[in-house]
Amino acid sequence: NAHFSKDKGTWFEESRFVKAVRGSGEGKSVILLDELTRADRAAFNILLPLLDQQGYLELDESEEGSVVIKDSSTCFIATANVGMEYTGTDAMDKALKERFAVTIDLTFPPKGKEVNILIFRAGVEPKDASRLVDIADKQRALARDDGEFIEMISTRMLLAAAEQLAAGI
Repeated sequence: NAHFSKDKGTWFEESRFVKAVRGSGEGKSVILLDELTRADRAAFNILLPLLDQQGYLELDESEEGSVVIKDSSTCFIATANVGMEYTGTDAMDKALKERFAVTIDLTFPPKGKEVNILIFRAGVEPKDASRLVDIADKQRALARDDGEFIEMISTRMLLAAAEQLAAGI
């Protein structure tokens, strides 16, 4: 973070991100890069050397040290919405994808978990939550197997329906 004041001039203060990259000295740092496919493309040029074996982050504004070396105990986790149906996202290029050794494709929670999400977050009755999930499961199967739908009912859509149901709508 570069700052300026008339009294002090320009000075650099390490952000929480830089501190996490350096490591806290108190154990492992885990940095979550949420919705990576929504990041500005210029950010990838900064992240690529940090995420690979080079393990460094360049800080152009810093006078003392223009390079931060990633601590060996610092790890990165990223989430991404991948696919044409997510507006405002960009495809992840191969160089960025390859810097994450493990990828996990998530679809929908198991039925029991999704029912519990609706009960806990929307306050809907268990029987209503179960019925909503049953409907979504059938629609998802029709979309996946038969192509009868362009997209599947998401857990977010189910939550909205459950909230309306719980409110008496």
